[in-house]
Amino acid sequence: MNSFISALYRLSIPVILLTIALILRPRVSQIGAEPLTLLQYLPYVLAVISGLLAMQFNRSRFLLLAVVTVAVYWLVQTRLQVSLDDVGAAQVFNTLAFGLPAIILALVLFDERGIFNPYGLIYGVVLCVLAWAAWQYAELVAQYVQQGSPWFVLWPRDGYVLSWAATVLNLLVAAVALVLVFIRRDQCEVALLGTLVAVWALLGWFYLPQASIALFAATGVLQIVALLRASHAMAYQDELTGLLGRRALNERLRGLGGRYALAMVDVDHFKKVNDTHGHDVGDDVLKLVASQLSRSRGGGTCFRYGGEEFCVLFPRRNIEECLDTVEHMREAVAGYEITLRDKSQRPRRSVDGAKRRSSKPRGAVKVSPNNLSVTVSIGLAEKSEELRSPEEVIAAADQKLYSAKKKGRNRVCA
Repeated sequence: MNSFISALYRLSIPVILLTIALILRPRVSQIGAEPLTLLQYLPYVLAVISGLLAMQFNRSRFLLLAVVTVAVYWLVQTRLQVSLDDVGAAQVFNTLAFGLPAIILALVLFDERGIFNPYGLIYGVVLCVLAWAAWQYAELVAQYVQQGSPWFVLWPRDGYVLSWAATVLNLLVAAVALVLVFIRRDQCEVALLGTLVAVWALLGWFYLPQASIALFAATGVLQIVALLRASHAMAYQDELTGLLGRRALNERLRGLGGRYALAMVDVDHFKKVNDTHGHDVGDDVLKLVASQLSRSRGGGTCFRYGGEEFCVLFPRRNIEECLDTVEHMREAVAGYEITLRDKSQRPRRSVDGAKRRSSKPRGAVKVSPNNLSVTVSIGLAEKSEELRSPEEVIAAADQKLYSAKKKGRNRVCA
């Protein structure tokens, strides 16, 4: 549920920016000639800023998106300021109509591998090939139009310019990008989807005055915001588990002035898991523990503290108020069983996998030939007259965690 809400929040940013662009579009035509001339260069400036940030953070997909965006805007401003009855203008229009969704789809499917390596060059070459193929396909579209095909004709209905074939392609690519927004945590999918929707809106209602300036300015801002959010996630979010990291915890603690409690959580016998089953299974264990801890409804925020250790922060709570929640976390981890098997042997349906897991609490680590269950030990502490600073509260929680380990693990000490 948390990931679903997070995806909706990410999607709200392009929705807000594109809505503002469409609302402000009529006012662009009302400004003077000189301000309008300067405003026409704004999308270029934003694209350059986005590209420089992408290079700074070594994000190839963002850089390629910025290059594609500025190229599309340049074509609109220099080649499409005439009637679409012109053969050359119609070919450029159809190149954008079919080429951009193909390029966006490629960027959506690419893995992020950085810029300054062979993959960055390969990605660039692939996009150039797609652009060339779109130009060639646009010539073929002209033949379809001459043959009277209703799927490729421009202005298929009053008030809408884009052909039905291009519209279907844009919708399919948008659906793929939308699904990946909910699956992945990368901000790039949001920027790609927002750019695709903006260009689709521009081409669909191409007759609207100054739509290109407003929509491309919005996409430029969107790409910059997405890049900054991605850099924030790199600094504050743990890549493996998706939880906030230690830096985020330290900043959050500095901002808490009142009472709070925190729980230090450590996976029992984690080294044994790594030594016996390998680091891949160890990573799965960490993701499992993170998932169970973050599902708590007790008002706590879970952070990955380091290694196999986690921290759960409860603002405005004392130990007594969060003890039941912490016990529920411990039981949830202990009651979950990981089935060890080849990926090819995993059940296709999650419900079938769930039937194989036992709901009984287990000891520190129990291993059968095909199953693995782990437990956690938890130490609780709260801010008090004796423990004033965050460092003192964390140290006290660590001491309680050590006591839980000494008393046999798989328990909570407060």
